[in-house]
Amino acid sequence: MMITRHKTTALITFKFKEILKNKTFLVSAAMVPGFVLLYRLLFDDAEIMSGIQLFLLNFGVTYAIIMVGMFMPATFLAKDKEKYTLRTWMTSSISSLEYLVSMLVPFLVLTILLIVMVIGISGIDLGAIDLPVFILVVFLSSLTAIILGMLVGLVSKNQMAASNNSMVFLLVFFMIPTLSEMNQTLEQISEFLFTGVVSKMIASFGEGGLPLTLPDYFVLVASLVLACIAFVVIYRRNGFEKEQ
Repeated sequence: MMITRHKTTALITFKFKEILKNKTFLVSAAMVPGFVLLYRLLFDDAEIMSGIQLFLLNFGVTYAIIMVGMFMPATFLAKDKEKYTLRTWMTSSISSLEYLVSMLVPFLVLTILLIVMVIGISGIDLGAIDLPVFILVVFLSSLTAIILGMLVGLVSKNQMAASNNSMVFLLVFFMIPTLSEMNQTLEQISEFLFTGVVSKMIASFGEGGLPLTLPDYFVLVASLVLACIAFVVIYRRNGFEKEQ
């Protein structure tokens, strides 16, 4: 499977422009730092803020990964499939790998930029964050979320179906880690979710211990590998090859 730099760069640029012109994306992206900022304004007291900074960071990072990293790729790929743009790309000189890279890069960059904004707005001390671990975990988790989002878009008939199908993932990968501290069963389930690892990492920053253990890294890597395998299998069954 061939991939050329100039075509991939041109396609990535095109996707960036397409994404940034999409009103749904702009609203969804604005909601990520918006919610974190709203919480900061509601809890203006310094003592209260010192206790919820980790919560704000956890909420913002997880929300960015799921809402922008997973939900938006699902709707964009479903739109390409619905309007036969995907078929057009594949019948042109653009390879499937080039198309997939053009989807991965923009959403990965935008997700990470939003997470950087969340760090600043949350008010957390950067000295409390283990940056190498944080960067690695955010990168792997965002990549997994984007691939899962594209998978949802691939199996959905249209954008509306993709939005509805994404809600299931939103409930599982966002709500379970967010509510895991309130329920022991949810906490146990969260340990096997890549977003649960993100939440665990952020919580550890306030405890001063080791951010993650070996099983946590295994969950991250296994989630990414399984997402890639699932995408390849479903793509071959429901993607362009089937449409031909």
